[in-house]
Parts: sequence; C-alpha cells; structure tokens
Amino acid sequence: MKRLLLSLATASFATGALAAFPINSNPANSFLLGATGYYLRASATNGDFDYASNDAFFADKAHGFIDNLDPSYDWGWGIHGTYFAPNGVNDITIRYFHSHNTDTDSDASAIGEGISSFVNAIDAGFSGSNVTASMKAKVDQVDLIGGQNIGIRSCLNLHPFFGLRWAEIKRSLDSAIYDNVVDRFMVTHNHSRFEGLGPVLGMDANYFLTPEFSLVARMGTALLVGEVKPHLAFFSNDNPNVAAPGAADFHPKTSSHRVVPVIDMKLGADYTYMFNSSTISAMSLELGWKFTEYFNVNDNINATAAPLVAATIRSSSADLSLQGPYAELSVAF
Repeated sequence: MKRLLLSLATASFATGALAAFPINSNPANSFLLGATGYYLRASATNGDFDYASNDAFFADKAHGFIDNLDPSYDWGWGIHGTYFAPNGVNDITIRYFHSHNTDTDSDASAIGEGISSFVNAIDAGFSGSNVTASMKAKVDQVDLIGGQNIGIRSCLNLHPFFGLRWAEIKRSLDSAIYDNVVDRFMVTHNHSRFEGLGPVLGMDANYFLTPEFSLVARMGTALLVGEVKPHLAFFSNDNPNVAAPGAADFHPKTSSHRVVPVIDMKLGADYTYMFNSSTISAMSLELGWKFTEYFNVNDNINATAAPLVAATIRSSSADLSLQGPYAELSVAF
C-alpha cells in the first residue's frame, strides 16, 4: 500500500495553475480534459461600487449616506486541458476562466434631502429624489503554463509551475438620478476596461490521506502588464454649466499603462477514481474554495471640474476580488 501511495503521489499533476489530481504511476504521453463550475462573489476596494450620496448638501464620499452596489454570488466557469510529456513528470496546460457578476439597486431620498451623483461637479446644482443603479464585473482569463511534479516522502506531491497569463477585466457602473417634481434627470455610465499579459507562477500541493483522497492547496501570482481605459458618459437635462441650457452631454476618456499584480488561492479536497489500474484512465472530482484579487485593475472617473468646457478628469483606482466555492471534474486518458 505504501508503495502504491508513493507511485500515485509521484504521478499527481496540476491541470492548470490551480488544480491537480493523481492518475497513474506512468502518465507519459497522456492527456487530461476538465471543466470547472464557480459560484463567485465580486467585491471592490476604494468605493468602486459606490454610485450616489443620499444627501443633497454633500456630494462626496466623506459625508452623507453612501449608496453602493453589493453583488451577490453568481456563476462562472472554466475549461482546461493538459498534456503529459514522455517522461511522465513534466506537463503543459492551457486553462480558460470566465466570471460575470451583476447587481442592481435603487433608493429614494428622505423629506428635505436629495440624492447627488459623485460626478455632479459637472452639474453642481443637481439633486434628485430617486436613483436607480446597476453594475457588471466581467473577467476573461487564459493561462498557458508548464509544470513539474516533485514527490516528497509517501504522501506529499508538489507541483511548481510557470507560464503566461492573459486577462481582460471589465467593470461598468450605471446610474440614473431623477426628480419627479420638476422633471429633470442625470444619467451616468462609468466604465473601466483593463487588458494585460504577463508571467504567472506558483505552487500546487497535494497531501494524500489515501491513494484516492487528497487535500489540496494552490497558490499563484501573476504580473499583468497592460492598459486600463476608464470612460464616463454623462447626460443631464438640467445643467447650468453650458451655454445652451436644458441639456448637457459629456464623454471624458483617459487611459494609463500599469502593472496589475494578481494573487490566486484555492483550498479543497480531491477524490480520484481509477477506471483501470493498468491504464491511465481516471476521473477526478475536486471541491473547494477559490479567492482571486486583481490589484488596481479598475479606474473610476468620479469627479470633473466645472465649468464643463474646461473640465479636467480625476479618477481613482480600485482592486477587484472574486471568491466562492468551486467544483472541478477532470478525466485523464
């Protein structure tokens, strides 16, 4: 039994930056295909999901009651494929990951108060009685990595890996503030998009309690070199800062090059069923918890200076994190 356990541990492998399971003592020239389901929640730093102040006298984040969006858990998915080299130790993997989180919200002001947008330096005299808002956070990511399996004692397998990651992260924050009494409104569309490419590296670890069952820990980091492009689309039918009163339409854009650090973590448990001990055919189910954070990946154009014709753009950067349970099913052949 100890010899079998050592063989399986030595042959265990990662199906990507963050997944692994044992199959056979000699997986040379073999393949693995798998799919992952995620149930993730998105969150942000620096008030990136804040959309209004429920206080007509203070249109900033230091005063008043802040309205923000709080996305609930939503489904994501991924696919991966691995090829094992003839030596049965080295492998190469390609993995795709997708998540899409949304949320909506609304609010109404109290008597004697009003609701103001955080971009209303464009229209400093505007406040409304009601607001509706929505947000979307979308991540698409591809990893191409190579790894090597290192068996330690009879129960521990380590899998260091290194490769390349491409990622696109989009965040949109839309709001509409309106006043039913005087029939005026303000609409803002605050979007941010980052696309980057860079190295990814990390370590997978499997601790085998039995030849079929193991505890797994996955940690990785990446540095994505790319460009973030925030865009604010603003429209109001009651703006005093333009020569022709009655309407204002403003579309400031900016961009900046940056390096976005990323951390990935997974903790879980894996069970592998061998179809035939004399072949490489096996199926594995891994269940666990995932956490990923992209640092300073979103820019939010949160204020502009009046008058409109001489507006200057100010923005703030924020992190985006994803966390939640996952289930991964893989088949080796």
